Amino acid sequence: MLAAFLKSPESKKLRDEAEKYLAEGKKVTVKINLETSTTKYGLKVE
Repeated sequence: MLAAFLKSPESKKLRDEAEKYLAEGKKVTVKINLETSTTKYGLKVE
C-alpha cells in the first residue's frame, strides 16, 4: 500500500510542496496514514 501511494500523483504533489518549504529553510514533517481504506496524509511546516 505504501509503495502504491509513493508512486501516486498525490505523493508527487506532497513531495513538491515539501521541497518548496525545505528550499526556504523551513522544517517539514510529512505524515502518512495507511491504516484506513483511504490514504490520509498531511504536511506540517515550522
